[in-house]
Amino acid sequence: MINLNNCDKEPIHLLGKLQRNGHLIAVEVDSLKVAFVSEGLDESLNMSVEEIFKMDIGNTFGPWFLDEVKKYATTSKNYQIVKDLIIKGNSFFKAILSKSNGYLLIELEDVTNLQKYNAYANEGLSFIDEASQVFENINDETKLAINAASLLRTYTGYDRVMVYKFNDNGDGKVIAEDKKFGLEPFLGLHYPASDIPKQARLLYLKNKVRAIYDVEDEGKDIFSLDGSHAEERLDLSYSVFRSVSPIHLQYLNNMGVKSTHGVSLIINKKLWGMLLCHDHTKSKFLSIEQRLTTQFFGDLMSNRIALINSNKKNEEFEKLNTIVNSLKFTTHDDLGVAIQTHWQEIGDLIKCDGYFLQSPLGTYQSGEQISEKQIEVLDSAMEYNQDLVYTSNSLSNEGMNNTEGLFPYSGFLRLTISEENKEFVYLFRKEKKKKINWAGNPNKPVLVEENGQEGLTPRKSFSKWEQLVEGQSEDWSAQDVEYANILRDAFITFEIEHLKQVYSTGTEVEEATEHYRNLLFERNKELNRLNSLLKKELEEKTKSQNNLRIAKEAAEQMNKMQTEFPSTLSHEMRTPLNGIMGLSLMIQEKSVSPELKEFASMQIETTKRMTKTLNRVLELAKIQSDGTKPILDAFDLNNFLNETVKPLKETASKKRQKLLLINHEEEMQIISDQILLEQIISNLITNAIKFTPEKGVIQLNIKLVSKNLKEILEIAVEDNGIGIWEENLERIFEPFFKEGEITKHSDNSSGLGLFLVKKYSEYLNGKIRVESEKGVGSMFLVQIPVVKA
Repeated sequence: MINLNNCDKEPIHLLGKLQRNGHLIAVEVDSLKVAFVSEGLDESLNMSVEEIFKMDIGNTFGPWFLDEVKKYATTSKNYQIVKDLIIKGNSFFKAILSKSNGYLLIELEDVTNLQKYNAYANEGLSFIDEASQVFENINDETKLAINAASLLRTYTGYDRVMVYKFNDNGDGKVIAEDKKFGLEPFLGLHYPASDIPKQARLLYLKNKVRAIYDVEDEGKDIFSLDGSHAEERLDLSYSVFRSVSPIHLQYLNNMGVKSTHGVSLIINKKLWGMLLCHDHTKSKFLSIEQRLTTQFFGDLMSNRIALINSNKKNEEFEKLNTIVNSLKFTTHDDLGVAIQTHWQEIGDLIKCDGYFLQSPLGTYQSGEQISEKQIEVLDSAMEYNQDLVYTSNSLSNEGMNNTEGLFPYSGFLRLTISEENKEFVYLFRKEKKKKINWAGNPNKPVLVEENGQEGLTPRKSFSKWEQLVEGQSEDWSAQDVEYANILRDAFITFEIEHLKQVYSTGTEVEEATEHYRNLLFERNKELNRLNSLLKKELEEKTKSQNNLRIAKEAAEQMNKMQTEFPSTLSHEMRTPLNGIMGLSLMIQEKSVSPELKEFASMQIETTKRMTKTLNRVLELAKIQSDGTKPILDAFDLNNFLNETVKPLKETASKKRQKLLLINHEEEMQIISDQILLEQIISNLITNAIKFTPEKGVIQLNIKLVSKNLKEILEIAVEDNGIGIWEENLERIFEPFFKEGEITKHSDNSSGLGLFLVKKYSEYLNGKIRVESEKGVGSMFLVQIPVVKA
């Protein structure tokens, strides 16, 4: 029985079932006799079950196919896609071959539309070409993920595409997302390792693409004539149509997912993350050509991530080499002085806040002061630890209870220079309090069965569940440990050279003899490891983005709009409006009639709205005139968004609404017209607040994507308000159009807000589109070219 203690041991590759949209024939490797077939194959092949078990593959599918199977049997490939289609009567099939415990698996996929099948290959090539151009100009992991999600959703048509990244513990986080209007955002949410357990992650390494046609499909049987059980005999690790664990099907059902498509992102033979595609309304399964395209897309993305990380690592190695080489020229000092000299560089490289060196030659430290008594307590806790480089992000986990006073750090990395000499270097990190947003409570609930055992059932809620982490430092990464190993080797080499100089001068020789001998003994055991650790990754770097050219092109295109409102409107309307306002104020002040005072107040408010409308019209006329250009300047996107949204949040709170800012670009400087962007965002959010009921939710979603070698700022404002009638979706951008007049919704606006948003967007060489469903809500998406500063 699967429970909390063994959920990562569920044999999901030995389920003995197949998804209902595929077919399987298992033949013995030597004789090619049919041993297992999937349910329903007789109907698809128009053959009886007995005929299938007795069939000769060459006679049934053609001699050419028999040759393909025989050739594959002699290779070491785990799976192979047969190039040509199998024709059986009026039916067409694509075949995928794989191996399983002495059997060859032949999976058949129905090809129902030859025209589409032939077109998918060309579509895939165009998609990969576009993705290659986009990826080529991206040198940031998060930016790459954002663009990948957008590209893949456009190609596959799934409701939601997420880029999911694993950490060292197997937990995952959604680092980028592109979703259909109306879906709850998952961006930034964490998922526990048990959601994609260890055995599933291992299968994703073997089989890069995994698709689930329908979560309601519990699978069809695979059976044999002699009664052998498929789940005992067939390993379906490389099967395309392998059925799904009931636990995982329930998990997806609870999430409201109907079908899925996953693509592995593998870097250095490790599962870095996944591209996860969800459809929430319909069964969906991409054709084999489309699946191959997504696999190639995943490989393309994986290679780009590897290159980005390699470039970053090479830069850090340069800094590390500078430290190591500098140590060679300071061996006249002892190790403590050398570390102190280079502490700023070491601290920046490994991101630590302080250090403590204990050595037969004395103690040194930097950062918050630590007493030798506190170090003795830490040494005592580490007494039986033999790791040459040891890390911990929590002193309390090491048995430290601060009995010798408040310890100023939470995490440490210990370098053993010499165990015999009791010589260690401690690198420390301070506490970092943080909130982790989980997709629901990460502790899976247990279900008590009738026999009293605890069975595992997936959680039913995926709403944000906050966890506050205290008393821990930032985790030490594998890269931190790698750099620490290199530094440790450099410190040992430095110490040996320093002691040799002590010998040569003839001073303190007696005191240094044992120290020197111990270092040499321990050093000789590690020499080979030192050489392997100093190897660097060398990869070709590519970068071809020309920001100046893009900025010039964007600035030229921003001035192409034609003026639609004459500037003479100012002279024609301002004088009468000022007169009306003055007269109304006088009546309000001097009249003794309550009716006249109320009339005057209404007239004042009406005049204010007319003046505001006039000002908006004049603003538009001004920016459209030939002599006026956008005011382009560089600004911090995150600060700009926070300042823009702050007053709007207050407005929303008055209606007890929640206004959420989801910014994919936390640290980004861009060049654009800040004033017009603020107008666009403010108008869209104000409009959403107006048409969203109390306790409603409004989302402002910001991301930067690359299209046609340009950076595009995407501004999406989504609400769960009253929605827009389908026949009005085009009219809402017309000047003075107010849907409230049709829906009877209270609307005192000028009817120019969305019209101006559209014009401002076009003026900035952008565009706007809207998705809406009556009674569900609306989503406005603005796409504007910008330049990264």
